[in-house]
This record gives sequence, C-alpha cells and structure tokens, in this order.
Amino acid sequence: MKKFRHISISLVILSFFIGIILIGLPKERVVYVGNDNSKDDVIEKKNAEIEILKQGAEMLRPTKGVTPKTKDSLSVLPESALTTSSAEEDPSDIRTNTIAQKTESTPKPDPPEINLRSIVGIVCETIDRFGNEGLVRGSGVIVSSNGYIFTNRHVVDPSYSNAVSGEDQSGAVLKNGTCKIYFLADERFINSTPVPQYYFIDIDGGPGNYDFLAEPVLTAKLSDGLSIDELLYFDFALLKFKEWNVPKYSFGRSVLSLSWSDVFWDDVPLQESVIMPGFAYQEEGVGSFDKLRLTIITGTIEEKVLGDQNFKDLSLYLKIKNTADIAGGRSGAPIFWRGRVVGLVTTRAPSPSYQIAMQSVYKFLVEAGYNPAR
Repeated sequence: MKKFRHISISLVILSFFIGIILIGLPKERVVYVGNDNSKDDVIEKKNAEIEILKQGAEMLRPTKGVTPKTKDSLSVLPESALTTSSAEEDPSDIRTNTIAQKTESTPKPDPPEINLRSIVGIVCETIDRFGNEGLVRGSGVIVSSNGYIFTNRHVVDPSYSNAVSGEDQSGAVLKNGTCKIYFLADERFINSTPVPQYYFIDIDGGPGNYDFLAEPVLTAKLSDGLSIDELLYFDFALLKFKEWNVPKYSFGRSVLSLSWSDVFWDDVPLQESVIMPGFAYQEEGVGSFDKLRLTIITGTIEEKVLGDQNFKDLSLYLKIKNTADIAGGRSGAPIFWRGRVVGLVTTRAPSPSYQIAMQSVYKFLVEAGYNPAR
C-alpha cells in the first residue's frame, strides 16, 4: 500500500512539473491587422477596401450637374472623398467641371509653404502606327482636391510634340489614353522664400509603383481663337484623375488623399524670385525610368511676353532667369511665387527662358467652360 502511495505522489509531482513546463513554453500567436483578431473580419475589410479602390475614379469626380453660383464659387468634395462613393458622372459633361480647391476653416498664411507632395512625375506610354512603343516623362502639379493636374501638352500629346519640335512620332498616340502619375508617399513642405541650396528626393519610378492614372481632358485647338503662333507655343494640358493603382494600395496600405497647390492667376511683378520643383532625369539608357528624382531650382522673373491674338493683353510667357539649367523630365513642373503656382516650365517655347504664365491659362480654362478658383 505504501508502494502505491509513493507512486501516486510521484505522479502528482511529475504532472505538476510537466504543467509548469507547458505553461512556460512560447505559443504561436497569429494577429490580423485590424481592430480585432478576427480573420474573417479582416478579409471582409480587405475586400471592401479593394472595391473602394476600384471605384476611385468616381470618388474624386464632382457630381454631375454641379453649377457654381458665381465665377468664384467652388465645387468642393468633402474630406472623405477618397473613402465614400459619389454619384456617377457622365464623361460628356466634363466641360462643366469646376477645378475645385478645398476651402479652409481659417485662411492659409500668406505666403503658404509649398507642399512637395502636390508635385507629380508623369510617365506616358506611347504607341505608333507600326506598333512601336515608347515612353515620355515629365512633371506636373495637382491643383485641386478633385484631381486636376497642370502639365505641358508635349508631355501627353505626341502629335503636338512632333508639330513643335519636328520629332518624328510616326503617328504615335498615348497607349490606353492615360499616363501614370507618381508622387511622394509623405507630405513634405519647403518655405516659399527661395534658399541657396535644396535637397533632392528619389522615388521608385518602376512601372508598377505609380499612384494613379490620369487622362488628358483639355488642350488648345485653333477653333479656340488662338493665333497659329499661340497655338503652336501654348504648351499646356489639363489632366484629370481616372483611377488609383489598385495593386499598390491594397492589403494594408491606405489610400492617400490628394495634396494640391494654390494657383495665382493674376499678374506677377517683375524681378521677383520663383521656385521650380520638378522630376528630372538623372540617368540615361537602360533603367533611366526606374527612378524619379525631385529636384528644385530657383530663378527670377525678368520679363512678361504677351500673345498676339487671344492672349494679346495677357502674359502668355514669363521670361525667367534660372539659377540652373532645366533638365529633361522637368517639363510641366510648376513655378511658384510666394507659395502659389504662377507658371509652368516648358521646353517648347520660342526661347529657352520663356515659361507658360498662369494668366493665359486662366483665360483659356474659362473660355473652355471651366471655373478656376481665384
């Protein structure tokens, strides 16, 4: 009997120590991203997120039929524009769109800082009548909360580039009718007052790393009342957000809201300093499109150049003396004066120092049926 009692006590002690050992062993723990650890909930959220992304183009478009009460009124989307659906828009009604800029509860400081995340790199794939494909790269600036972009026409319109430069485009057109838009992952600001030296920022310019697609919705034509010379050298194009890059913004990566910059439409004083951030080429040959480098140069407004017909009383160009050469890829880069966009860099003007002025752009947009914010 004592023997069995000893065995029972030994088993109890052994079980006690085994329990302690098991409790002390590390356990595998699976945690799903979200507010709880429910896998089903997470999968449901991801599916909903992907569906939202697929509808991204509709979320950023103004509701059909929005008519501003006055020329200065805005068609403004709510802060939740990227995460809530909006009414479907008829593409044929595009000319009634307002280039909307969000209102603020308090006025922005004068002058505001420059948000570098509003500067975009633009990569357009082209294809000619022989099936040959090509790439064109430029810069631009987001100017509204509903996804409008200002850039150069020669960046997005191969036929125009051929007419101005004489380059043989062999009937090239935009592949799929859209361009890929890249911007910084985080908001970064610089002071509106120029400084002697700026840092540069590199981002991945690979074909799958773009942020969204945009399509050209407005360029000039002879019937707009421009002279032959004005039409030839009015190197301006308006792009519009079309859809987000769904694969990039899936599985835990949040959809980013659009950052944009104010535009100054009026006359700009001479001898004023300006800042020109844009994405420039840094390499040539194979792999040259795999990196986008945001660089910043400065300059001084020396002269205003008027048009000869439709823009005869307005600045068609600003003559700017730059502190550095304008590198390839910077075409369409914004020109900032006191924190607001006053022009666009172009390499298709009659003189290398001539840059597109916002005064002429404003008149062109109004006559085309748009309602630029002032």
